[in-house]
Amino acid sequence: MRETTFLVLLFCIQSFGQSGDFDKGILHFRNGDSLSGSIKIVWHSNDIIFKKSESKKRKSYNYRAVKYVQMTGYDSNTYVYKIVDGAGGVPRLLQEIILNPKLSLYMDSKQRFKAKTRTGNPLKIGNVKFVAKTTTIEPTLVPIWFSNIGASDYVTPLPSERDEIIQIFNDCQAVVLKYRNLEDENFYVPEFVRFYNKECY
Repeated sequence: MRETTFLVLLFCIQSFGQSGDFDKGILHFRNGDSLSGSIKIVWHSNDIIFKKSESKKRKSYNYRAVKYVQMTGYDSNTYVYKIVDGAGGVPRLLQEIILNPKLSLYMDSKQRFKAKTRTGNPLKIGNVKFVAKTTTIEPTLVPIWFSNIGASDYVTPLPSERDEIIQIFNDCQAVVLKYRNLEDENFYVPEFVRFYNKECY
């Protein structure tokens, strides 16, 4: 079920990001205001192009004015400007996977799968990157970040190995007991984060 969910998620991301079309959404500004209309995300620059209606002039926004984008059309995801530790301090738009005051999870939606075929085994999130379970698909690695504070503007890259991830959160005995002997192919990052938020602290 979770693999199917993320297949749908990836398809929506690809279609929205590659079509070049506007989609319905809401801009949420840092001053507390919001604005509904048609939105297009320019991934290479992390800018947002907005127009109130088809007849209205387009306007460009970036992280200086906008805090996050809530898509309400074909794409129903939320994209948040976050500063990635060690990446130069310039905010980038990350897709919000889990938002929680304890531990949040974000994904870099700018990167895409380069799929040769849609047949074969389903895709899943393994370790900290999207991984293809079949040799017929050549994946583009998609980094995932976490934030210990749900509302923080900063996010930290997760390590590349399951054991290193568990080590970060080994202050919670429930995490260690559940995940220390789990096979890598069964380690699912969103599930891990949800478990941590529910069972720890």
